[in-house]
Amino acid sequence: MGEVEKPKSDYSFHVEVNCWDDGFYEDMGKFVRKHNFNSFKHFMAYQNTNIATDETMVNSYSRSLEFGTLMTAYAENSKLVFKLKRKC
Repeated sequence: MGEVEKPKSDYSFHVEVNCWDDGFYEDMGKFVRKHNFNSFKHFMAYQNTNIATDETMVNSYSRSLEFGTLMTAYAENSKLVFKLKRKC
């Protein structure tokens, strides 16, 4: 019998960015340098929750350039999703 191949998995944890201030600016550096996080995520959906504002996204994307980290966005129109869910 041949060698059995071990299973492989590729995964990543995202740090959610839902607000921006000087504290999160510093925290973002700690997440990268101290805790080895390399992926940040913005949520633009889910009405009545912590939706990332344009200002938050611009600031965090700019900060991400300093580290070369991955930035993602869950980009949906929350008002449209809410409206369509009410029709169901």
